[in-house]
Amino acid sequence: MGHQIWGKRVNRRFFSDHHWREPLIWNEDARSAGKRRRVFCASMADVFERRSELNAPRDRLWNRIRSTPWLDWLLLTKRPENIEQMVPWKTKWPENVWIGTTVENQIYADQRLPLLLKCPAVVRFLSCEPLLGAIDLRPWFRTSGHHAIDWVIAGGESGPRARAMHPDWVRNLLHQCQEAEVPFHFKQWGHWVPAELARETEAKLVAFENERPVKMVRLPKKAAGRTLEIDLSSYAGREQAYVKHCLLEKYLAPLVYKVGNAWDSIVYVDGFSGPWQVTDPELTDSSFGVAVETLRRAHVGLHDTKGRNVPIDAILVEANKDAFAKLQAFAAKKTLPNFRVHALCGEFVSRISTINRLVNRHCRNPFRFVFLDPKGWADIPMQELQPFLTDRSCEVLVNLMTRHITRFLDEDDRADSYKKLFGRPEVLEKLRKTPKEDNEQAEQAVREYCRSLRQLCNFKYVSSAVILEPNEESIRYFLVYATNAVHGIDVFKQAEVAAAQTQDYIRHETRITKARQPELMLESEPPKSRLAIRLRERYCSRARRKVIEVLRKNSDPNGTRYEDLFCEAMAFPLVTPTDLTNWLEEWDSHIELRLAGSSKREKLSPASDDRIVVVQSSGLN
Repeated sequence: MGHQIWGKRVNRRFFSDHHWREPLIWNEDARSAGKRRRVFCASMADVFERRSELNAPRDRLWNRIRSTPWLDWLLLTKRPENIEQMVPWKTKWPENVWIGTTVENQIYADQRLPLLLKCPAVVRFLSCEPLLGAIDLRPWFRTSGHHAIDWVIAGGESGPRARAMHPDWVRNLLHQCQEAEVPFHFKQWGHWVPAELARETEAKLVAFENERPVKMVRLPKKAAGRTLEIDLSSYAGREQAYVKHCLLEKYLAPLVYKVGNAWDSIVYVDGFSGPWQVTDPELTDSSFGVAVETLRRAHVGLHDTKGRNVPIDAILVEANKDAFAKLQAFAAKKTLPNFRVHALCGEFVSRISTINRLVNRHCRNPFRFVFLDPKGWADIPMQELQPFLTDRSCEVLVNLMTRHITRFLDEDDRADSYKKLFGRPEVLEKLRKTPKEDNEQAEQAVREYCRSLRQLCNFKYVSSAVILEPNEESIRYFLVYATNAVHGIDVFKQAEVAAAQTQDYIRHETRITKARQPELMLESEPPKSRLAIRLRERYCSRARRKVIEVLRKNSDPNGTRYEDLFCEAMAFPLVTPTDLTNWLEEWDSHIELRLAGSSKREKLSPASDDRIVVVQSSGLN
């Protein structure tokens, strides 16, 4: 029989004097070794619980902290409202005290974070364990008027009644922290682990409110483990394809949930499906395999969470007859009621009219997402794409192989193909005059293609993501995205951040494999490449200059629309909404923010008529 130790009516139990003396020994050992040690204090209790019998032990703890300067004391609480009253320090805290609070979901984040971030401790950390819901920490990273979040810990729930943690929750937290450059530690899955990390065990489809269902396996906590690593066994020699697939997956899932509430049907078109260079017999490592599986999961999730049974049609096009035979078999196998997969044989541009007839016959009020990943730029002439893409309810993602495009620019016999690609005859001469050094020509090609999508296909917002070679410091290609919805840009940027982190991991793993020896990793995330760092600095600098230019040129007394600034900045690869927020905070004394709608709103939103009025343009730099 165990002791009853939990509950308001249960007396609290305390350690003996022997345990109180142990920190003195640890402190001396740390001092002798010249290396600080961490102490997670009261792991089975809450130092800041308001009970009279805790007053004396709490005072004893403060004295012990003072007497052990070589120990960093981690104090974690679910009661941050009591911190200020109970600690003996007011404005200057000891340098060996780290203060944290438990944040299980968004509700607790909104309640507890303002209280935690008041504390002037040397480190403020969050324990998102057990993680029981999606959390958006972005508003709290570097929020003016508060101290910063210095560290985020996340993990699943353990115990006989453990609830499953959705993989997207923890991975989104990781991506938020990476974007904000805040250290992140994944502690454990708990008792539930995604099926792909436990393939030998029978899985259960776990439903989550307002989220896609996930196949998961219940395991002992240690067996579930804490790995978030990626299985690249199907991508040997084409690791960059995994990055592309990651971005595609991270974008398509939220697209279905968002669009499925407003449109009557969803159409996905892959104009150059293949399959090519796949190793999985089920074709799960192909772009269309990733897309169809992502759409299928989201389709089920939308029905289970929203009660919406929105028809989805995936139209896959391939010209090669051998590849088409595999594609056709795949389509037949994946077609389900209200989830149809169609395979079309032929060149994409020649099958556009067939695609339109198919959509008109099967789909009512459809939203279309078009993915174009051609082998050569001659296969996607802008004049042919224009009538197909010019629709408010259409988005497109294009793989622009800039390495090949820039390679043959000076060959006159290819001039006509370039004019067809961009749809504007003046672009070719402009590209030829652009310096080839430092990727300038490739980046100019991307900018011109984005301009063509805006001008000729009437897309309102365009952005792009850069994909690097897995084993060298060079650009492989750009993924260009166009939409008419500002929300789409926001989701695309979140997907880009996730893909960029995946890219860092893959490049790190590829380097280790090439060197044939493990690399000592002291951090929780792989290092970024020199090229990725340089590109991000360049794109951020250009985006910042563009934002300043737009602000200074605007003569409207009501100010510049935040939506316009947002989309100008997000047009650049590797630039995030957090970057824009940080720039505006830097210029706080030189601009005035005017938020539309409710006076309770504190954050700028591109979806609202928020404005930025320049008070002193000379202060923008």
